[in-house]
Order: sequence, then structure tokens, then C-alpha cells
Amino acid sequence: MRLNDIVDIVLVCQKDENTEEDIFTRAEREYCAKRLRCLGARYLIKKCVLDYLTHQRGYAINHFSDLEIVHNELGQPLLRVFSGVRNCMNLLNIKDISISISHSKNWIAGMVLFSYE
Repeated sequence: MRLNDIVDIVLVCQKDENTEEDIFTRAEREYCAKRLRCLGARYLIKKCVLDYLTHQRGYAINHFSDLEIVHNELGQPLLRVFSGVRNCMNLLNIKDISISISHSKNWIAGMVLFSYE
């Protein structure tokens, strides 16, 4: 996805604090500290996960706040999953979701890998 597309989305979120809080957790907002590439990469990963789960379930799952991207001690991104998304994963027998994030000046890339039981 082009960085400009993600930046536009994040800028809209920043104008409406409720929307930003619905998409990003407090920890994510603090970690990114208004760095648009950082927030944009998180939005991309969350959107990919929710789109996949929606496709698998057949109805809209729009719980951005049930996903949080944190980093381990080596700086690798990890996806924490809560509530509705966790329940959906259980129903679909998804054991784990692994992620990778990369961004440059103009592009954001993300990979999401679903592991089934």
C-alpha cells in the first residue's frame, strides 16, 4: 500500500480523537508518538487481519482495538489479540497470527501469517 494512502487515513484519525482511539491503543499511540509511518504500518496490519477474518466468517469484524502491535526485546513486532478477535480466532481454529512490518519513505509493507491448529 502506498504510504500516502495510509497517511491520509491516519491524518483523518488524528483529527477525530475518538476514531484514533478506536483504531490504535494507547500504547501504540505512545510508541509511535505521531510518526505517521509507524501508525500507518499498524493500521495496515490490523486492516489485513480484520479483512481476512471478515472474509472467513462472512460478516464484518471491525474491532481494531482488539488488536495491538507491540515489540519483543529484539524489536520484532508481535500481535496481541483480545476479545472479539480472539473469539473469532478460536471459532476458526487459528492458533497464532505472526506479522512483519516494513516501511520506507514512500511505501509501507506488511505480512500477516495465520497458523491453524
